[in-house]
Amino acid sequence: MCSRRASTFQSRQKMHRDRYYLLDAMRGVAALLVVFFHAGSFMQTNYAARGYLAVDFFFALSGFVITMSYGGRLRAGLSVWRFTMIRLIRFYPLFLVGLALGATKALGALFFADPQAISMAQITLSALWGIVMLPTLFAPHELYPLNGPAWSLFLEVAINVAFAAWFVRWRDSSLVFLAVIAALIMTIFLGHTGTLNGGWAWSTFGVGVTRITFAFTVGVLLARYSIHIERRVS
Repeated sequence: MCSRRASTFQSRQKMHRDRYYLLDAMRGVAALLVVFFHAGSFMQTNYAARGYLAVDFFFALSGFVITMSYGGRLRAGLSVWRFTMIRLIRFYPLFLVGLALGATKALGALFFADPQAISMAQITLSALWGIVMLPTLFAPHELYPLNGPAWSLFLEVAINVAFAAWFVRWRDSSLVFLAVIAALIMTIFLGHTGTLNGGWAWSTFGVGVTRITFAFTVGVLLARYSIHIERRVS
């Protein structure tokens, strides 16, 4: 009996290692797709025209990993506040580095009289909002004029909090319903615009919300299914 349990435990450990190695590899490929997508605007290429969808993979991966790592702990009593602090400690340094680099670039553009430079008032306002990870409410276009990609981190933090406060205790059927609603909204937007590349600007912020809602929820459901399979195997 003991040897059987030990064998089962070792098999589960190996399965976990193999799974996370695969996820790391997929994460690397997705990161490259995002880089190639953004590089295309500078290099006048179209090799990764749909590379922005790799962000949705990151959202789904987040839902999967968060459920596997914190789902049980949250149900066992880990507070929403404590969980949020854990996640902010992880996200904030990266966010701050991006903000600093973006502010430096914006100041440089202003100094050299770049026609596309934003004003000092806009830089200051965006920096003040950005320090607390909030989008610039009065910006004319982007949520984060100093660091455009930060919209995804903002939504990541928001849905992490929603997961800890509500989703972690929802039934699978409720999560499936939420994912279906988000998918329908995305389909309508895609039909009207021909793209799902939204979330970074105020005009498409709602698309970003539906993208992360759908992808993150799918990740949560996949994690729950994985846990269910492991329990049946063991």
